[in-house]
Amino acid sequence: MTAAVSSILFEGTHYAVRRVLSSAETRGPVVVAFPHAGGPTWNASVAFGEMFLKSRGIDGYFILNREVDWFQKREFFDAMAAIRADVPAARPIVAYGASMGGYGALLASRSLEAARVLSVVPQFSIDRSVVPWERRWAAQAGQIGGFIHDVEAEIYDGAEIYSLHDPRNVDAQQMALFSERPNWTQLRVPYCGHTPLVVLAQAGLLSGFVLAAINGDFDAQGWARRFLAARRETIAYWRILATHAARRNRFEIAQHAVERMKLIGAKPQEIEIAMQMVQRRQQSVIAQTERLATIAKEKEAARQARLQRAGGAR
Repeated sequence: MTAAVSSILFEGTHYAVRRVLSSAETRGPVVVAFPHAGGPTWNASVAFGEMFLKSRGIDGYFILNREVDWFQKREFFDAMAAIRADVPAARPIVAYGASMGGYGALLASRSLEAARVLSVVPQFSIDRSVVPWERRWAAQAGQIGGFIHDVEAEIYDGAEIYSLHDPRNVDAQQMALFSERPNWTQLRVPYCGHTPLVVLAQAGLLSGFVLAAINGDFDAQGWARRFLAARRETIAYWRILATHAARRNRFEIAQHAVERMKLIGAKPQEIEIAMQMVQRRQQSVIAQTERLATIAKEKEAARQARLQRAGGAR
């Protein structure tokens, strides 16, 4: 593995592309990595996926953004064109991102002529005229306004696309808006929430999962089985399960999930936060039950009063 060489390939008003060549390879895959919505990455010393790719000697192009804008500037495609022109035709391009970055990977796939796309919990849109039920990223949605790009039109039919999402999370509603495609394999893993990469990391599967997608030897069914089995040994899985169970008033399951967090080795603060969440939900249910009982008593008292008045009038 050669020493990584970093340079700015493209710098526009809204986006820049940092090229990091970590390999002497001339035909192996290169990865284009897109940032999530955690904040602007324009001045970030390390971009999403950069440390991992460097450590594996994989060449990467890292998208840096001035705003968390879901890449809704026309300049985005100028940046993608610069990458496509820089990568030799013989080298397959892999677009990779999570959440907003997952959307970016899909949006860029046609311009990049990507061989493969790894899109983790992507959004179809956060434009409230398209997804009025979406409550996340409200501030960003207000700043962006209407989306100007049609992500469906930009998804490359020549790419092998792999995505990962939790079918019990609101992400499933986003995924349902995408058209079904024969080149798209969707891995559905319950109770991983919006952060399945965290569950993968805690299960010790993240590196292998990403490398399989990059190298084009991705066994979707095999990975789904491994993920489903290994998630039970992760703190994140039990935390998310506790949250789902509490929201559905399944408090025994929620308590069991918190106990599993303890056994796996969750930090006291993590356990305390999970317990408080379950207790708040229990208290809310009790309070609601009491309110309904009070309303029922008041209605019955009013009914009895009407009956008495009617009887006296006779």
